[in-house]
Amino acid sequence: MTALSGPILFNSSSGSDTNSGVGPAIAVTGTGAATTASSAVVTGISTTGVSSGDLLFLQSSSGRRFSVIASVDSSTQVTCDDVFDNTESGRSWAIGGKRATFDNADSRTAFTDLTSVIIETETDQTINSTIFLGQSLGNVVKGSDGTQVITGTHNSPHFNGKNISIADMTFATSNSTNTSTAAYQSYNGNNKMYAKNLTIDGLAYGGSSNASACSHLWYACKATNITNYAIQRLSGNMYAEMTRCYVDTASGAIDWGNGTNRGCRLHNNIIVNCSSNVLTAAPIPNEMVMYGNIFANGASNCINVNANNDKPQIAYNIFASNSGYAFNSTIDPSKASGIYSNAYYSNSSGNTSTGSVESDAITLTTDPFVSASTGDFNLNADGGSTLRANNYAINTDTSVYPFRQYVSDDFGGGGGATVHPLRSN
Repeated sequence: MTALSGPILFNSSSGSDTNSGVGPAIAVTGTGAATTASSAVVTGISTTGVSSGDLLFLQSSSGRRFSVIASVDSSTQVTCDDVFDNTESGRSWAIGGKRATFDNADSRTAFTDLTSVIIETETDQTINSTIFLGQSLGNVVKGSDGTQVITGTHNSPHFNGKNISIADMTFATSNSTNTSTAAYQSYNGNNKMYAKNLTIDGLAYGGSSNASACSHLWYACKATNITNYAIQRLSGNMYAEMTRCYVDTASGAIDWGNGTNRGCRLHNNIIVNCSSNVLTAAPIPNEMVMYGNIFANGASNCINVNANNDKPQIAYNIFASNSGYAFNSTIDPSKASGIYSNAYYSNSSGNTSTGSVESDAITLTTDPFVSASTGDFNLNADGGSTLRANNYAINTDTSVYPFRQYVSDDFGGGGGATVHPLRSN
């Protein structure tokens, strides 16, 4: 397979829904392309400024409409990676420039015609139904500078796919019903879904699992005002991982329902103001690893799982001002060696539902945060000083959050805001 010469670029202001999105900056276009159903050769076009790896858009009457150019054969002919489906002539075609809108019918075929490509938008996009990203494609969909907003008018996921990455965008909805809207949903089969630098606001879910075996891997994502869980299993079984994420005002962070829980890892997250359990699973998790998280101001239990698995690893977390227990779990003391140095402040029902099963637990008598209500989770001079005395300065890089060594440290290390950066985006 020929690698694309660059990402497929979208720009609703300067792009065109009849361009290919990859190739010369000013698209080469025409109306005389000819194809043969048994051959990947396309004739009757101009190849001025065109190179191997550019993308050909061809307005065929049906079937495939995009293919990567494998070779430029002459001034009027190219050979593509894929065979177009019909023997036709006089077809409109374009190589280069930028496409305009995700929601265009031809644009939607770009997501499924191509494999292992980067699709990048320079402007906000509105979509009216789920965009299917295909099966086993490994495609990446991203914003060009992280400010682009994808607004769905429908009550279903924005994207549905398998083995895909979604990055550097904000997901929103204009649908007032919003019972099924998600930033993305996993497609059937074994697959991994990567989410990085996303802001997800006002949706029913951040990501949902509707696959036989799915992994959701989140890094530096912000999910707020979520109707259900940030990551939620709908069917199949699920593994979930969150690192340096911020979840505020949702049912909770991760929910397996009654499906198979293949495990979870939570590292350096802030998860606050949940209306239900932060983490909930009916089955025993195969793996449970939680380090350096803040769980605060929840309306129920934080960890509501059967943690009686093979030695869960749960350490250096802060459980503060939650209703219910920090752990509402069955934990075998013989398997609790990985549970240590967690801090607890004002959790209504106590630390655990089964008594103490950890070593070096820290019970705080005063609030450890500068101002949780405004998003400043720096450690203060009261309860925070107790944490620092108990080695809660676990990051030597003071720009990494949470848990700084000094109460005066800010997020940028140079006198910037003390509010968590994902909260203030």
